[in-house]
Amino acid sequence: SLDRHVSPPWRLSGLTNSYVASVPAQQRLGKRCFAGSADAILQSLNLLRDEKPDIVVVVGADHVYRMDFSQMIAAHIESGAGVTLAATRQPTALA
Repeated sequence: SLDRHVSPPWRLSGLTNSYVASVPAQQRLGKRCFAGSADAILQSLNLLRDEKPDIVVVVGADHVYRMDFSQMIAAHIESGAGVTLAATRQPTALA
């Protein structure tokens, strides 16, 4: 597809030799599109089953270009944890 063709020069994720896959709405569980972030992940689980990736990073689109995930992934692998989350502290007024 076009996004796989143009992805090598992007290097959006800070991960060398990695691919950033954008996932469009699939409407897999009914007649409506995603009903929020959690529903988007639920309806996209088939992609994980089909591709069987070693590492999966799930982020909102605005984080793809703002964060270098390589350090977080390295820490995740070293820890042996099942899941690793990244977060930043925000003042309550901005939350």
